[in-house]
Amino acid sequence: MKKILNIAAILIFSINTAYSQYGTIKGQVLDSITGDSIPIASIILMSTDIGNASDFDGYYQIDRVPPGKYDVKVQVISYYPKTYKNIIVKDGNTTVLDIYITTKREVITKYVLTARKRNQTEAAMHKVKERSATFIDGITSESFSKMGVGDAAGAVKRITGLSVESGKYVYVRGLGDRYTVILLNGAVIPGLDPNKNTVQMDIFPSTVIENITVHKTFSAENPGNATGGTVNIVTKDFPDEQTLQVSLSTGYDNKATFNENYLTHKGGKLDWLGIDDGTRELPAVAKTQIPSLFENNDKLDKITNSFTNNWQPVNSTVPLNHSFSFAYGNKTKIFGKQLGFIASLTYVRDYSYIDDGFIGRYKLVGSNSTVLNEELILSDEKGTMEILMGGLLNLSYQFNTDNKISVNLIYNQSGEKLTRFQEGRKPSDDAAMFYQTRTMQFMERSFTSTQLRGSHTLPKYKNLAVSWLTSLTISKQEQPDLRFFTNDYYVFDNDTINNIQVAMYPSPSRYYRSMKESNFSNKLDFIYPFMILGAKSEFKFGGSYVYKNRDFFENKFSFLDQNDSYNGNIPAYFAENNIGQNAPGTYGVYVLNSINDDLKNSYDAIQNSFAGYVVADMPAFGRLRLIPGIRFEQNMAEVASKNVDKTKGTLNDVDILPSLNISYSLSKQKNIRFAYTRTVSRPSFRELAPYASFDFIGSETIIGNPYLERTLIDNIDLRWENYLDVGEIIAFSLFYKKFDNPVERTFNPEAANPELTWRNVERALLFGLEVEFRKSLGSWISALTPFLVSANFTWIKTTVDIDKKELETVRVIEP
Repeated sequence: MKKILNIAAILIFSINTAYSQYGTIKGQVLDSITGDSIPIASIILMSTDIGNASDFDGYYQIDRVPPGKYDVKVQVISYYPKTYKNIIVKDGNTTVLDIYITTKREVITKYVLTARKRNQTEAAMHKVKERSATFIDGITSESFSKMGVGDAAGAVKRITGLSVESGKYVYVRGLGDRYTVILLNGAVIPGLDPNKNTVQMDIFPSTVIENITVHKTFSAENPGNATGGTVNIVTKDFPDEQTLQVSLSTGYDNKATFNENYLTHKGGKLDWLGIDDGTRELPAVAKTQIPSLFENNDKLDKITNSFTNNWQPVNSTVPLNHSFSFAYGNKTKIFGKQLGFIASLTYVRDYSYIDDGFIGRYKLVGSNSTVLNEELILSDEKGTMEILMGGLLNLSYQFNTDNKISVNLIYNQSGEKLTRFQEGRKPSDDAAMFYQTRTMQFMERSFTSTQLRGSHTLPKYKNLAVSWLTSLTISKQEQPDLRFFTNDYYVFDNDTINNIQVAMYPSPSRYYRSMKESNFSNKLDFIYPFMILGAKSEFKFGGSYVYKNRDFFENKFSFLDQNDSYNGNIPAYFAENNIGQNAPGTYGVYVLNSINDDLKNSYDAIQNSFAGYVVADMPAFGRLRLIPGIRFEQNMAEVASKNVDKTKGTLNDVDILPSLNISYSLSKQKNIRFAYTRTVSRPSFRELAPYASFDFIGSETIIGNPYLERTLIDNIDLRWENYLDVGEIIAFSLFYKKFDNPVERTFNPEAANPELTWRNVERALLFGLEVEFRKSLGSWISALTPFLVSANFTWIKTTVDIDKKELETVRVIEP
């Protein structure tokens, strides 16, 4: 377990920082009759120049208030002014004052209110959840700072029903990457892992995020492949005021920090930035055709010698974990109009170490067996360095109250340097044999996003709202010079015999992998307000187009030896005097291109997705709210191996996806929600790619299936919620999902060695329950107003059909 201890102070500099010798007054301004929030209300401490205005949701906060007793006056157009007398402010404390005011009855000819919605506070997020047409959960930047999370992955796992696998991948209600859509400011973004269908959430530092919302039920304006949920990461936008934030922190890992035996390997000078400086680059001569043994020995020796003799892990001492972030925002005027900007930089470096890992593999060899046979027993030692760098620049230009355009630029770079040593026995091969394997990996990922967004209101067309977005995102993953060296040895009295037996396990190997994926995402949305049954309603319609392109390349180089010369000394084994013709004996170590001669493990993929939708949001019978919708999606995808003899993987589907969300208000604070929706899940590029690759984590061969089909899912959701007070909630949710033709990973029973592939099975079912609770302690004890208690619980049960071929094999062993 990794234990982090912050040992350096976090330094935060802000233009409006609250110091301990002051207090704070905050609350919400509400209509005393309807209970609606009131924006742009002026709240003033009488006989002072201290005050502030309420935001779009009626919330206000007045900082830097000297301790004392004040009369608080509130006023806003069309409401009677009101004064609250003798409000006490204490040193270092927050006084909560909710304000209720009454509307004037006289007729006002015309007035205009302008406000910007603030979605970075916890109270604002709870108000969004309360008013949402669908089942929404979320977390804001205000919560990030309280919880001490450093990236989006750490943030989303605090949301009810969400978990994070491997520190990166989001699972919504037990459903993984296949069923989760990740958006950045509403735009679809590509992943950085060729074997996953979603984005690694750890690449987004929390300093650039305003909020993260999760739509757990489908509504027709969202992507139709969001069965588990749609996770939308919203970056910081127009700043309210000039802000400057600088943060420095360090952490201590009790396994890694200052450990002289930390396992690592020699790398490049820029490893600390998560960038390979070319040290691991494939030698130029190795990019040419490699001759077979005895075909052209001079060239073969030259190519073999071109690879670095760096196969051996080393021990080193690593420093404290550390991070740095900087953010600056402000607003100014250009041509008389408001221009807001936010810029931020983030750098994080963490070390982790495992020295007591264990790996065991066991097998039941027959239906009458009473014990499991040992197949593999290994100790496991691993050192990992993780780097994250991020930069954001956001510019927002407001032409007037009805028109705004924003440009958002994001660049993230992450790197992982992993070194691993495993040792033990493989009784299934030879009970007397000891087995060793070493892994040295460096992986870098980069993410570049450019977004142009606009929002407009057209007063001449009954305040028709128009929003649009165009986004180009490029993600890259490079895995240069991934090295594996495996050997065995026997101990006889005081003598040790070392071997490399390629008949039992792979020969020493070096892998080179790269992937580049581009996403061009476009959206156009319209919202037309209208009145029905005397209540405000909305008609939403629009469309989207997404184009994806992926280029994946993989190559593997195996090293063989005609002389069986390995004696336990790895550097000597790859020394120049043991290469090819230089070695004594028949022929020394030489390289073999194991993959790329026929390009079978490299592929190109494209996908075109067109969508259109219509949604109505309208009241019915007073407290009832109906949100019916329908979405049309056409999806075309093709995955083609660069070996033209391989079968192409293709998809070409048209789907009509209905959605019905219903909300009934039991009272002002209590709602019951129901939803029926249909969603779709499509195979990923990797699953369709018609080639075999080696999974280094599971030690299995994985083969794509070009004949996969998409899955249709029916979803039913029911939720009861009670918003007790500002930012407080208790809620219970039930959900059910039925999957027709789901894609499942399955063992190939016809393969001699462990082999995985993907197949469509007949059906799967998912049931679940969620509970969420959040309550301020100040409602019980006023002195505890700044404190709250929150908890969430999720229970999920799933069943899935086993692939028929795999089931036949299983029943032979276990009838």
